[in-house]
Amino acid sequence: MVYPVFAWQRTDNLISRLPDDILLAILSFLPLKEVGRTSILSSRWKNMWSYISHLHFDDHSSMWKVIRDPEGSSVEREKYVKWVDSVLQSHRGSTVKELRICFSLVKSAGKSITKWLEFAFERHTEKLELNLSEGNWGQDPDESYVFPQELWGNISTRLFNIKMLNLGSIEVSGETIEFLLRGCPLLEQLIVSASDQLTRLEVCGPFLVLKHLEIRQCKNLKSLRISAPNLTSLVLDKIEGLLLEDVPMLTSVYVTYADSLRRCMYVERLISTLRCRLSQLEILTLNIYCNKELLPMLKFPMMPKLKKLVIMEGLGRMDTSLLGLAHIISASPNLQEFEIQQRWLKADERSNNEIQKGLKHFPLHQHLNVFRFLGYYGCPSDVELVNYLLENCVALKEIIVDTQTQLRVAYQPVDPEQLELAEIAKGYAKQQLEPLVPNHVSSMEKIIRASEFHIVSVEREKYVKWVDSVLQSHRGSTVKELRICFSLVKSAGKSITKWLEFAFERHTEKLELNLSEGNWGQDPDESYVFPQELWGDISTRLFNIKMLHLGSIEVSDETIEFLLRGCPLLEQLIVSASDKLTRLEVCGPFLVLKHLEIRQCKNLKSLRISAPKLTSLVLDKIEGLLLEDVPMLTSVYVTYADSLCRSMYVERLISTLRCRLSHLEILTLNIYRNKELLWMFKFPMMPKLKKLVIMEGIDRMDTSLLGLAHFISASPNLQEFELKQSWFNAEMSDREIHKGFKYFPMHQHLNVFRFLGYYACPSDVELVNYLLENCVALKEIIVDTQTQLRFAYETLDSEQLELAEIAKVYAKKQLEPLESQTIGLANTDRGLAAHRMAAAAGAAEEEGGTVEAGGTA
Repeated sequence: MVYPVFAWQRTDNLISRLPDDILLAILSFLPLKEVGRTSILSSRWKNMWSYISHLHFDDHSSMWKVIRDPEGSSVEREKYVKWVDSVLQSHRGSTVKELRICFSLVKSAGKSITKWLEFAFERHTEKLELNLSEGNWGQDPDESYVFPQELWGNISTRLFNIKMLNLGSIEVSGETIEFLLRGCPLLEQLIVSASDQLTRLEVCGPFLVLKHLEIRQCKNLKSLRISAPNLTSLVLDKIEGLLLEDVPMLTSVYVTYADSLRRCMYVERLISTLRCRLSQLEILTLNIYCNKELLPMLKFPMMPKLKKLVIMEGLGRMDTSLLGLAHIISASPNLQEFEIQQRWLKADERSNNEIQKGLKHFPLHQHLNVFRFLGYYGCPSDVELVNYLLENCVALKEIIVDTQTQLRVAYQPVDPEQLELAEIAKGYAKQQLEPLVPNHVSSMEKIIRASEFHIVSVEREKYVKWVDSVLQSHRGSTVKELRICFSLVKSAGKSITKWLEFAFERHTEKLELNLSEGNWGQDPDESYVFPQELWGDISTRLFNIKMLHLGSIEVSDETIEFLLRGCPLLEQLIVSASDKLTRLEVCGPFLVLKHLEIRQCKNLKSLRISAPKLTSLVLDKIEGLLLEDVPMLTSVYVTYADSLCRSMYVERLISTLRCRLSHLEILTLNIYRNKELLWMFKFPMMPKLKKLVIMEGIDRMDTSLLGLAHFISASPNLQEFELKQSWFNAEMSDREIHKGFKYFPMHQHLNVFRFLGYYACPSDVELVNYLLENCVALKEIIVDTQTQLRFAYETLDSEQLELAEIAKVYAKKQLEPLESQTIGLANTDRGLAAHRMAAAAGAAEEEGGTVEAGGTA
């Protein structure tokens, strides 16, 4: 299917000159509806789309309509089924690597669904995801599609290639699952959810290559026997009837506990079932639903290899002690990361219980360096837990506190009430944390500042005319720097192309052309496309470029690679918000590139890097990343957003970076909307790491942050730790903050801690207190209670300013009472420093500033 391209065939549409196999590779990673639109380009493109091998049928807008209006769901379902039917019937390829169908469908669409399964088996699909709930867990099980057993005889020889199988809201029997296991010799991931027909299941076989097994929402499952020698990860809703036999590789377990009258018996059964594997576990996640009282019963035997512990609880908020978690922490002497996730269903009144101080029930923990408290609520129980970890985890280097909740179903936006609660939570965070600031810490600084400049009420046309006028009047022969940053679209294309030509003609050294400038909501279809016809004109004029930034410009892989070859002095390359970027190679023994940044390029599936001078790398994701010759790489920034298989993502992240982790000096992890991911990071030692930054944009609840100690303990020479949180809704707690816990060894080098997005919940206070007590070299703490909810150039409104003032009051109220308890005698170095800090804070208040907690006045 690859055709030669002759000179006489050249047209202005240069992409059409590419061979068919390259075009298909590009099309495979575009949204499916956009792929279909390419059929109108020319006769050659008419059927090109029908050969793509990755079919992802995503329709989030229609899915949200189904969830929002169940009575009118039949119309949306019918449209979705017709769309899938039409695409599959028109498909001409012999194979399909990935088929993803995720939508709320019922058995009335059974004929079409069966045809989709037959299509997948006929095309030798490797990854098949058929999720017929897609977030709509409220649909009637009696209406669920039933996997047709009559397919068995037809598909037995066509399952060889399947490596990942996800069946959601499909009634499937144990016999069917076992047949699929026997018929899929390459199957590595199996996920089954919301099947009432599944009652007894055996996942057994000496030749199984299965690595990940997940059984969720199968309420009638009474017996599950597992004997899989390669299984590493297991996710279950319940453990009744679970029998683990030959699972020597099992290192990660996730189990859920819901309501039960015999909670003690459940805990005993849980421990008994896992006992034979507890000594080998490295990751353990316990999802405790509606049973906060269960926590003190979790008295596990020793788990010497456990590196990461996640406790999840989904319950209406009550101020019940969380200190029962200390038992399971003490049973994990080598624990490095601890995460607690709380999901509260309503904003209950916070109690006025006095926060207990000076509790010393357990010995110091020597290795916990990362603690994450997600769902921190500000109740005394939350504060006590954070305070316990602050005082008892001596290696704690990183604490993440998030006060937001996870109350939204899929596709549901945040409502105004949640946003209001988030603002209130900020006030409590300040109130609880400020008293923990010790005397040796310098005056707090205001971190979130107004933007350096604002372009307000300037229309696009005026901006374009302004730039045109300046460039046309310019008389210099060279321009060292050209920076054009404004929200522009392809309607300004002629002018933008002229600006590029101007830059190349003037031998510009630093060129920044950012056409979004904070406006990430603009339509990608309206984005300016980098004109490939410029190639021939600029190939000899790129010699001087040292920094190139292309933002919200549709630029292809071929164009970027051309620019890399044509810019021998290029040291910095930044590409953001380009949907055309799919497979990119940044390779060359003579590249002098030092900084590479690829952001918001959602269709990028493959990135190969071989750059001997590269020192800094910034990426939104690591799927398809291949690091080859990067001996100088010392700084890495990676982002994780939603993913169906989070454990695989973490494994891939660590595996991808493993060859460079021992050399890293700066590591930044941006965790967006995925609290569960935080506990999956099991980093090896990073002896050269000097700075660690954790960024999260997730809902805030009063959940402990002390799991961050794991990260810190893996970085013995860490000097700077920064936690950035973006929270949306929460309320405060008046419960007492625990103090006096000493669980970890002292950290000897951490001297700067920045807590941005501090919410004033007890968990925030306890985290700060832990660092104050256990980081002996700590000299500076910067606390900032403001969130990152504003878009670029958006100013705080009067309500936000008022909440910021409230937050200042809470911070002062919370931190000052703990000063003597945390710092000790006033005549110590810490005490004297604290007095200097208090004086500086008072002076700042008189001037109208917000010094103590970084809020903006």
